[in-house]
Amino acid sequence: MSMRRSMSFTCSRLPGAEWALALSLLCVTGAAVSACTVRGNGDRIDAGGGGGGGTDVYVPPGTDANFDLSDGGGFGCSGDCVPTDLCGDGEGNGLDDDCDLTVDEGCTCRPGTTRDCFAGPPSRRNIGACSDGVMSCSEFAIWDSCHSGVFPTNESCDGIDNDCDGTADNGLSGCSSSVACPGNETVAPLTTHRLDASRVTLTGGATATGYRWTIDCPESVPDDLCPALASPNSATTDVYLTASGAYRVSIEMTLSDGTTANCAWTVYVRGGEGSLRVELNWDTMVDSNGTDVDLHLHRWTQNGTDTNWFTSDDCYYLNCQPDATTGDLNWGLPNSDLVNCQDAPHGGGADWRALGSCRNPRLDVDTNGTDGSCDGSETDPDLDSFCAPENINIDNPVIGQPYRIMVNYYSDHGNMSATNAWVNIYCGGAIRASYGRDAPFFSFDSGDGSIGFGGPENASWIVADVVFFQGDCGLDCVVYPLDTTPRRNLGVDTSGFGLGATEQTFGPAWSCNYDRAANACVER
Repeated sequence: MSMRRSMSFTCSRLPGAEWALALSLLCVTGAAVSACTVRGNGDRIDAGGGGGGGTDVYVPPGTDANFDLSDGGGFGCSGDCVPTDLCGDGEGNGLDDDCDLTVDEGCTCRPGTTRDCFAGPPSRRNIGACSDGVMSCSEFAIWDSCHSGVFPTNESCDGIDNDCDGTADNGLSGCSSSVACPGNETVAPLTTHRLDASRVTLTGGATATGYRWTIDCPESVPDDLCPALASPNSATTDVYLTASGAYRVSIEMTLSDGTTANCAWTVYVRGGEGSLRVELNWDTMVDSNGTDVDLHLHRWTQNGTDTNWFTSDDCYYLNCQPDATTGDLNWGLPNSDLVNCQDAPHGGGADWRALGSCRNPRLDVDTNGTDGSCDGSETDPDLDSFCAPENINIDNPVIGQPYRIMVNYYSDHGNMSATNAWVNIYCGGAIRASYGRDAPFFSFDSGDGSIGFGGPENASWIVADVVFFQGDCGLDCVVYPLDTTPRRNLGVDTSGFGLGATEQTFGPAWSCNYDRAANACVER
């Protein structure tokens, strides 16, 4: 597969009403559509132009716009339901294009890849109460169900836009809710974000006398790393968000008349458009003998000869962190805006602010390594004992040139249990693959990471190759999974420990061949 061709699945990358509507229309280009005009009442309607024989389309309750599929120009209708889900080049787009409450049915995918999804009319994505879910590609190369999101339902008299049409409590006779709830928010990873009750509108003269905030973390965030709210019983509270994903925020307000009002919305933590972000977690990070597991990102080498790991072609803890001694890696990529790195933990944000910009690539955190051991009870992100996933970022990846992700089990620190690691890969802020999170985990055995304590194994997991391409709807990526078991004798040069030199092989050939003239990567 050549990365030069357009792929319509790129359209599910970013939240927001404007993106959802514009991209849902854009991505129907070339689709065969028929004429129909219906009003949404929870019925199935015939999209075959009134003559029968067409594909039925489910129109959820509350979908009060007319649907017109007769424009003939290849675009969808104003209500954006079309006769069948749009697979594009095969993988789909994460949207319920035919409005039948399932996403990308009939589309194929690469096993292990993951994507954001929305099981509702695409133009209602991230409007009102609605927020994205997540779906994963099964071993049978088909998408599983879209789960963990909030999708349109019938309106209730609660100040919430339940059917996600942009207006709360509409169409409800006699409804007089005392609250109007806000919409969703988007912030960058590694950001201190302020939750503010003033975003909630109280009506009818109601005033709040008490507050109770809660936050639910996405599945991709381990329980040990789910962030704490600084002041959960105040009108405002700060939360430091280390990992990407959709966080569900809720507030219960006690009103002056003794009643309560409740609101909930989603805070999306996402990297910038067109960026690459890789996050590494492992389940023995915060144990008393927290293991040292390291994230690596290797670039395609300009001379076409694959170099080893732990070189200047590999972004890792010794050359890619924000301080002056370990942040000097230069791949010729331009620096990016401070908003992408200015709040990095362990003092890294101060280092980036001193530089005045964010370097690319960069490793913000080396947990249980050069930054020291993490403590699960620490809540101050400026301290080295604060726990955070290791993450590598490139805000401006090169189109067509592959990048390779590797996880090295550097030291078990005397921990005798197995270590289960998982990696999440985000392109343009949207998750594109997750490996090791769901059982069976990718596991390093005790002794695999004993490099600093006399053991020669030092196992490594070569995770995946990632390639960016320019699609119909912007910059996106393809992810090629690689190893499923650790490779031995791949990582650190152990000669300094009196163990003899360890082979530092690059691993398997790249998943695609880079064509310099075409600036594209062609799948092997």
